[in-house]
Amino acid sequence: MKYSIKTAWLASCVLVAATVAGALSSAGAPPRASAHTKPHRATAHTASSKASKPATTKAAAEPSVKPLPVTTDSMPKLPMVKAKDRTSWILPIFKTTVPVNKQITTVVHYPYREMSYAPAVTVNDAVVPAEQHVDSPEDVFIARASDMMRLDYVSWLDTWDPASKLETIAYSQHKNASPEFKLKQWGGVFRSVRLQMVRRIETGPFVIVSYAMAVQGKRAGPYEFPTVFQPVKGTWYATQDLHSDPLLINMPWLGKTDHLEIDVRPIQQFDKQAPAVKSAAATTAKSESKSK
Repeated sequence: MKYSIKTAWLASCVLVAATVAGALSSAGAPPRASAHTKPHRATAHTASSKASKPATTKAAAEPSVKPLPVTTDSMPKLPMVKAKDRTSWILPIFKTTVPVNKQITTVVHYPYREMSYAPAVTVNDAVVPAEQHVDSPEDVFIARASDMMRLDYVSWLDTWDPASKLETIAYSQHKNASPEFKLKQWGGVFRSVRLQMVRRIETGPFVIVSYAMAVQGKRAGPYEFPTVFQPVKGTWYATQDLHSDPLLINMPWLGKTDHLEIDVRPIQQFDKQAPAVKSAAATTAKSESKSK
């Protein structure tokens, strides 16, 4: 009876030690050996505990493949060309093939229809605002000429479409475009000169009225000036929408060229490669041979 009690007491001690050891090993700490157990001996309960809760070891936590250390030998050798030795950013610092100039061509057409007034229409007398019309480009042109002859800047300003009117107001802040400057200019011109409609140019939704200066009903010179009109909700207005259009800039109906070619981004020309570039290529070749 005494032997069985002692044996049971020892078995309970082994069970407690094994339980504490399993808890510590699952938390990452090494298990302690009990004073009543031998390192090579394990009970069936202890073995089952280790099987259900595998201990995390140092070898399992480490990666299987270690990264290689980054050294100067493992990096590519690049030539170092000082800024003062460079002749241009556009030249390559490595050896290249012979450059070949190429281009892509985009053809853009600006179609228009031209007709001449026969005879030319001269606005001799000013039309008061109550009798002015806005049903056609020619009506608005006559209204604008009348406003200038009557020195009516406000009415003339209202003949522009809303966006162009705001642009005109903003531009009038300049000294040579102020209302006072324009009124003085109109007063001097229309003492003897009248506006004469010469041509009508149609392109898309726009109508361009090309006019000249006339004295006593006769054209005063070879020059013509364009005014562009467009309809807005059934009403015709003068507009600035074509102020940068190639058709308006070149005015081919005046006998100027109707074919225009522009190099958008011209290629910079160099007689030969700069010495700095050649030395850079040589430096690269030398570094590659050393690495081999």
